[in-house]
Amino acid sequence: MIDIILYIGTAQGVILSLILLTARRGNARANRILGIKTILFTFVIFSFLFRPEELTDICFLCIAVQHIFLIVSPLIFFYTTALTDPEVKFRAGHFICFVPFILLIAGYILNHYMLADTGLDKKEQTALTGSFAQSMTYLIIFVMMSFLILSFLKIKQYRKNIRNFFSSLHSVNLRWLQGIIIIYAVILIFSIIAQFLDNGYYTWGMMCILLSFFVYFMGYMGLKQPEIFSGITLSLMDRWSIDRKKYGKSTLTDERSNDILKRLIDLMENEKLYLDNELKLPALASRLEVSPHHLSQIINEKLNKNFFDFINRYRVEESKKMLTSEEYSHLNILAIGLEAGFNSNTTFISAFKRFEKVTPSGYRKKIL
Repeated sequence: MIDIILYIGTAQGVILSLILLTARRGNARANRILGIKTILFTFVIFSFLFRPEELTDICFLCIAVQHIFLIVSPLIFFYTTALTDPEVKFRAGHFICFVPFILLIAGYILNHYMLADTGLDKKEQTALTGSFAQSMTYLIIFVMMSFLILSFLKIKQYRKNIRNFFSSLHSVNLRWLQGIIIIYAVILIFSIIAQFLDNGYYTWGMMCILLSFFVYFMGYMGLKQPEIFSGITLSLMDRWSIDRKKYGKSTLTDERSNDILKRLIDLMENEKLYLDNELKLPALASRLEVSPHHLSQIINEKLNKNFFDFINRYRVEESKKMLTSEEYSHLNILAIGLEAGFNSNTTFISAFKRFEKVTPSGYRKKIL
């Protein structure tokens, strides 16, 4: 039964890898990195099908498979970077991240041939190799967890920055990627425990089954993720940070700033651009015929808000009018949220509660 599931998982991994490597929609570079990760995971699953014996046998291919996570962990960081940084260029220097894997394999090879010259039997050599593997465990855990932590920190900074030019975060907040990293960490920990406590066939079989589901989920979510920074560069994103020190060299005068602010408020109140649930800072700046950088500066400094809060404050106020109006009394909470410019019920309720300290349904009951 385990073998059948793993054959299906292998076939699924091969198909997903080909789709990701050739996909033209979304972030092609990130999809290629995800495709390579999928190939590596598929190789782990496939290799298990031809290794029913104990994993403690000295086999360099088996050792490489067991420690392939040392390659995947940097790839997860590269994938996160490719999604959150549209301008990053991966250079030869980035390959230094794979040095721990190379050194580990080299260490196993060296250890194997040194033991071969000692005249010890296979059982004793295996025991000593196991001791060597255990001595490397802490280094392996440190390297892999370091890349996962770096990925989390990059996502955290990214989430802070996108609030300065996206009005809706539902499709760009990368919560699913955080879930991917957490699931991967669980698989990683399980594989390390299995390697040193229980090297049995069924233990590794279950780990590979878990990996099969993980590969499917990872590939599906990667393909579903739309291009985030279409026409937007991270250098602009950095300049739009809420940190006012970044505006120190701005050429924007106070007089011009007040004029733009007045036109901005007039535009929002008269044309209600916030009703567009895909509204972004560059589009709004284009309507005002100012640079996105200057518009971000005005919103941050004059209103003490980021772009996300500025737009969603208007949406909440619009929804409050609808919630208390007879004209919209036939609409449910979700419909009102969509009418006000929000793109999901979760986003609507979250924003409304943050600004009004009460849910939309609670507000409607209180007023009516």
